[in-house]
Amino acid sequence: MSHVKIRDFSVEYRDNQEIVMVPEVIEEFLNSYPESNAHGDVDACGIWARHVDELVLEEISVKPRRCNTRDVITLDDVSIGE
Repeated sequence: MSHVKIRDFSVEYRDNQEIVMVPEVIEEFLNSYPESNAHGDVDACGIWARHVDELVLEEISVKPRRCNTRDVITLDDVSIGE
């Protein structure tokens, strides 16, 4: 597990068409990690975290495309820190 703090993160997607193919199960890909593209499309458009102990998110702003169907933040096996 790891400790992660993300602060002052802001992203705004350009409002155009979005083609994402999120698999039903997002594999672990332990040999490829931590490459950002190891998982392909995931079920979050802003922050996606897995296996994090004490995640801290401060001042997070995500403006998705209007056609977005994914959550802004998805956490899997994550505990929230202070």
